[in-house]
Amino acid sequence: MLLHMVRNSIEAMVSGGNLEIQTLRGNDTVILSISDQGSGIDDHILNKLGTPFITTKDTGAGLGIPIC
Repeated sequence: MLLHMVRNSIEAMVSGGNLEIQTLRGNDTVILSISDQGSGIDDHILNKLGTPFITTKDTGAGLGIPIC
């Protein structure tokens, strides 16, 4: 899962962008935070994020984020 999310972040950024990965501990939870300097996700895609077979890429099945 981490590899997939990092790869998506790298593909979303222009060369030289920063990628930040953090883990935080809450009361009974662990939070994984991944942020990049990409342009963001368009609203019409963001509303469907996690839906199988939705992708903006030329290749791929659109299953990476739903499986993660």
